[in-house]
Amino acid sequence: MKELIDYTLHEMIQGPEQSNIKFGFDFLDDVAASTYRYGLTIIAGEVQIGKTAFVLNVVKNILQQKGSVLYISNRDTNKDIIRKLIGICAQVNPSHDGEYTEGEIADLQVASELLGHSNFALEYAHGESIEHVYRRATNELKKWDLIIVDDIQGFCGDKFSEGVFVLRRLAWECGCPIWALTNEKRAIKTVLGKNSLSMNRKNMLARRAILQNNLMFLTRDDYYRMPGQHDNTAKIMLKTRRMNGHFFTVENRLNVDMNTLRYWE
Repeated sequence: MKELIDYTLHEMIQGPEQSNIKFGFDFLDDVAASTYRYGLTIIAGEVQIGKTAFVLNVVKNILQQKGSVLYISNRDTNKDIIRKLIGICAQVNPSHDGEYTEGEIADLQVASELLGHSNFALEYAHGESIEHVYRRATNELKKWDLIIVDDIQGFCGDKFSEGVFVLRRLAWECGCPIWALTNEKRAIKTVLGKNSLSMNRKNMLARRAILQNNLMFLTRDDYYRMPGQHDNTAKIMLKTRRMNGHFFTVENRLNVDMNTLRYWE
């Protein structure tokens, strides 16, 4: 217990080492959102709303600054992630089945070389536990600028609150931000401040675990419309937990092209 108390006091006084790497979006890099540079951030949103695409845009920005990223997924395979990331870097539709123009081919080659020489560690860990994520992140004597876990409930199953606590501890031990993606309904409702959850013990623990971290909610207006209706914008809501326990909430709109999976301000 003494060692645990000493460790906690040290972290409270010193805090994690801050990185000079930028996320590439002003609303994440400014002072108001500085807490997103360490600790655990839970990124919630509906299935196929664009969470992975947004995160990969941040990955691209970090890699272009020679930063290092660890991406652990139990949903998308390594090939799926690389295909999407190359498309984002080249601003080309990664799912295009036809022939590419000479310019697009050149852009794809440049993107491929960027990723091939980058500090990007990628692991497809389908069927693994949250403890595997912890071991994978701590095995290497490497300072990551960002660790991404996609998606958290796939690693922890019905033990959602336990999984959140493991990642929160990991973020402080690694001294870098961890972004955990989820479409878990309890997470979405908690981030949005909806109190329609049945207050059984499991839901109460999940809600408490979620509210102890930074929160991000992503949505697109066209997601809820009929096919063919698009306004090419996404809304991201940030909820940053302050020392007094209250949340500081900021909403931001980004341009988005879901063909190339590109987000920009």
